[in-house]
Amino acid sequence: MRYTNEIIDTIGEIPVKLYIESIKTSSYYLKPKLILIFVIKGEILIKQEDKSYTLREEDVILINPNIMYSIDSSSTNQIYILEIDYQYFNNLYNNFSDLMFELNSLNIDESNIEDYKSIKSIIIKLLEVCINKENGYLLMAKQLIMEIIVRLINKFTVDKTENTFSINHDDERINSIIKFVLTHYKEKISLQDISQYMHLNSQYISRYFSKQMGIPLNAFISNVRLEESIKDLVLSDKKITFIALENGFPNLKSYFKVFKEVYGMTPSKYKNIYLNEIKENSLELDFSKFKLEKIPNHENDKLRLLPEKKQSYVIDLNSSVSTFNKSWKRILAFGRAAEGMREELRNQLRLVQKDISFEYVRFHGIFSDEMRVYSEDDEGNSEYNFTYVDELIDFLLEIKLKPFIELGYMPDQLASEKKYIFAWKANISFPKSINKWNKLIKSFVKHLIEKYGSNEVQTWYFQICDQWSYFNTEYRKYFDFFRETYSSVKQVEAKLRIGGTFDLQLLDKYISFLKDEKIVLDFIAIRTYSLVPMGKSDSLELINRFGKVSDNQLILQNSIDYCLHAHESFISEQIDKFINKIDKDKLNIKEIFITEWNTTPSQKDLLHDTCFKASFFVKNIIANFNKVYGMAYWSFSDIFEETKASNNIFHGGLGFITNNGIKKPIYYTYQLMNRLGNNIIKKEDDFIATKNINNSIQILAFNYCHFIDDKKQCHSKDITLKNRYHVFDEKNKNISFVLKGLSGEVVMKIYRINKENGSAYDEWLRIGAPKFMELDELNYIKNRSIFEYKMKNIDINGDFIINEKMEPHEVMLIEIIPIKHS
Repeated sequence: MRYTNEIIDTIGEIPVKLYIESIKTSSYYLKPKLILIFVIKGEILIKQEDKSYTLREEDVILINPNIMYSIDSSSTNQIYILEIDYQYFNNLYNNFSDLMFELNSLNIDESNIEDYKSIKSIIIKLLEVCINKENGYLLMAKQLIMEIIVRLINKFTVDKTENTFSINHDDERINSIIKFVLTHYKEKISLQDISQYMHLNSQYISRYFSKQMGIPLNAFISNVRLEESIKDLVLSDKKITFIALENGFPNLKSYFKVFKEVYGMTPSKYKNIYLNEIKENSLELDFSKFKLEKIPNHENDKLRLLPEKKQSYVIDLNSSVSTFNKSWKRILAFGRAAEGMREELRNQLRLVQKDISFEYVRFHGIFSDEMRVYSEDDEGNSEYNFTYVDELIDFLLEIKLKPFIELGYMPDQLASEKKYIFAWKANISFPKSINKWNKLIKSFVKHLIEKYGSNEVQTWYFQICDQWSYFNTEYRKYFDFFRETYSSVKQVEAKLRIGGTFDLQLLDKYISFLKDEKIVLDFIAIRTYSLVPMGKSDSLELINRFGKVSDNQLILQNSIDYCLHAHESFISEQIDKFINKIDKDKLNIKEIFITEWNTTPSQKDLLHDTCFKASFFVKNIIANFNKVYGMAYWSFSDIFEETKASNNIFHGGLGFITNNGIKKPIYYTYQLMNRLGNNIIKKEDDFIATKNINNSIQILAFNYCHFIDDKKQCHSKDITLKNRYHVFDEKNKNISFVLKGLSGEVVMKIYRINKENGSAYDEWLRIGAPKFMELDELNYIKNRSIFEYKMKNIDINGDFIINEKMEPHEVMLIEIIPIKHS
């Protein structure tokens, strides 16, 4: 058993994790990080490759990245572990990740005793600073981390060819077996699988592993699965059966058997003991007992400052201007029509309209059974009821939102088969009778015109649902359905705006169909997410392979587990390809909408809650606002039920408002963008400058930081509830603007959204990341997580220079307003 108290999971932009553990059983580790282990009390046994070390109080050992090691103890202990993402420091020191270090207090001699005492003092001081968290502790912690890295580089680097952990052929075999197990432990693993992977006899592998590791291979596999299950057991509310199966055990019985063999108790009892011990464990350590040495100031230990981007721009305020098409606020989106009947979602819509104000709102599922639109009597005659539809649209118009209605999904009594997507079962089958479908569409449109008037309804948008095209290879059947739906709407009122969502991979087929049928759409909608399938599969193949979870239910989001986050310009490139294709084929389209866009359409993508999404949002808006008529970020609220919901407040929901109304960074980004003027003075990759009729100037800048790994898997296990920023290549940015053509007295206002300001998730971390929050805690976070705002008066005479430093993922608005004296 082990008890873990996590103290800090990042220090500024430096990906560092610091925690205290108590180890009571053997645990195996293989991590791509620098690991420093300091024994606070008790005794532990560390095995590293073919060597064993017994460490006692105040001993320190360093584990190099990707080296297998284990920690075992039979006595009460407390160890302090510092994990450092070594790849981050490649930006500061050339080829840092190629260095090998040796630091082990058991191997200290007279020649390096002072260096050892020095780095030990820094390590202890870092722990003290991070536990006490006094004012400015992050700055001090950052300095101490840099001190540790400097000392390692200058005093503890060893030659890889001579290091004490050089791996012989046998060790490589053990490492390969262990890496295979750690990669595939969730799957069914047999000795035959491993032997095929190693190209060795299975009986030989079994004997060899037991001899080298002192544990049978099957027992090792079970221990790895057990170790991985512990986090889910103690930190989540998942059912034990689910935890067992998710971590590779064939059934609950085998999980209980291994659990009792190792821990001598049931999983439930373990969890209760763990939670009680965590409450009793205090992190108020007595640092005075440690023999701290004065940290010497080594002038030769030099390291470059934290990495920074540097950008400088000249903005001529008298240059020609262009009109700003604010496509990003033309359309809002939420999930399905039935969600719009819920009062909590309506309250959020009211708030959004008050703070931001959109023109249209898009949703799907207007014909789903929850809306009670369609039914049939005992003789099979169609019956219509538009009560819920009216109630929803009345509300939207009341708050000045015009409907953007997707015509779907199929009512069950009209469906030809039971074929569903999403957890709430949206039926995507074709109608059993196209005539009945056409009559439904005509009756629906006629009702809207009768109730709201033809002139009003002509300002709305009607989008033909495209989900059928994803799951049917009979494209002609879908195109027939599309033509019939289009014709049914136009037959009632030819001036109504109707269009469809076209996927880039099927665009050639769509274009040929429209030309053959001489259909002129009023608009085309695009959906684009910044992800790509793993391997050679395309997105349609991926959905068909992994979207199916039962014979009659398809969950689109399941395929995301088999995708990677795309490169940072992916969304812009997708939009460009789409528009260029339409232009090349001379398709007469009046308006283009992006009706869904985001990093992923997942309801459990933990990056959705972070500051990263603020800079991601602004980056893609600035790059694409002038290419399309409207851009709908999918989706505005975490009240969204396409997949199973989570109990965690910051569970990675799609929206820019949480279920309980906490505003995320994108919400405040919308508000800052609302302050932009109507005319563009200048636009570059990382900012836009605008001007209003009163000659006020607005500069919206951002510091976008992409992933360190250019092939980062979606739903990656190393992105956790409390540790989400370490996957980014975070750099500060110095940005400079030289404003020409401005003079006189002005008011300069600066707004910032970053981890310290405007990020409710980061504020949640600062108060201890509680799973459940009382009303006063919710209100505290709502009040604390507002963007930063500063204002000052300036008298300008000549060129006006603005120099600002931006944190990773930061969005900043600079507003300059001339003061008119009467």
